[in-house]
Amino acid sequence: MSVMTPVLRAATVLAVLLPLVACSTGQKAVYLDTRSSPPLEVPPEMTQPRGDGALTLPEGVRVGATRAGAGESLQANVRLQRDGALRWLEIDAPPEALWPRLVAFWENEGFDIVVHEPEIGVLETDWRENRAGLPRGLLGRMYSADIRDKYRVRVEAGRTQGTSELTLTHRGLREEGFEGVGTQVTTFWQWRPSDPELEAEMLQRLLRFLGLPEQSAARYGETGTVAASEAQALRLAAPRERAWRQVGLALDRLGAEFQRRDAQAGVYEVSVQTPRARGATAPAQRYHVELQEQGGETRVQVRALDGEGTQPLLDALAERLG
Repeated sequence: MSVMTPVLRAATVLAVLLPLVACSTGQKAVYLDTRSSPPLEVPPEMTQPRGDGALTLPEGVRVGATRAGAGESLQANVRLQRDGALRWLEIDAPPEALWPRLVAFWENEGFDIVVHEPEIGVLETDWRENRAGLPRGLLGRMYSADIRDKYRVRVEAGRTQGTSELTLTHRGLREEGFEGVGTQVTTFWQWRPSDPELEAEMLQRLLRFLGLPEQSAARYGETGTVAASEAQALRLAAPRERAWRQVGLALDRLGAEFQRRDAQAGVYEVSVQTPRARGATAPAQRYHVELQEQGGETRVQVRALDGEGTQPLLDALAERLG
């Protein structure tokens, strides 16, 4: 007669229970609230490079925004717009009226905030483990997800006084590994493409948090795809107004730090750490990006203000705009 050891018995129980509980929520984004959970081990941030190319993440903070009224219904008209895979909100309210609600929304979703700059309208979350594919309940907490997400929200004054435009962009990492010496497995964080479906889901959650009904995105037009690549420039098949938004969102998805944004002149000046293999990034480099409309298309010219040339940013933009 065989005897079942405690370890084998536990494994058998798990094998029986797992199919019964291993159903996900159907959502693409499930994050644990850090106020009720221990801190997660987060992937390296792309800010201060070390000699080995790995980077460290500054700790997220609670900004202490006043929550009074932050979750109340927004008494303003909001339009969800779409340009290809890009979505944004047009809101009949000034940026300062939205800011406390945005802070409260991300805290309600379980995120800490690592960039909080209301004077330029930029809010960025920390990295969070996305547990959408894990089992629900107690058993699910025994597992750690292999993907991490972070988000950036940008709020700018709209073309009409007293209005705002809000964009939301996603960045992602996935944990991967390879076998090392003996049985040792080395893991590292690899970049995932920005996910337009996650961006769309979080915009709908924001609408609900503001007390507004979900909306189907009004089609603004077809995305201005890259028509051609030139020396130190790209050509987009879109007029400058649309290309300006598309290039700005692509830069946000790269985690760019903006030193200048001049829509009238069509100029961005940014500091960017372009992605490298295994979740690392190149050292920060400053660029001048200028958009010029030419016969219904837009030429996006890139000039390096320092560093190793324009090709890293041109390649990264072409990938995200293609």
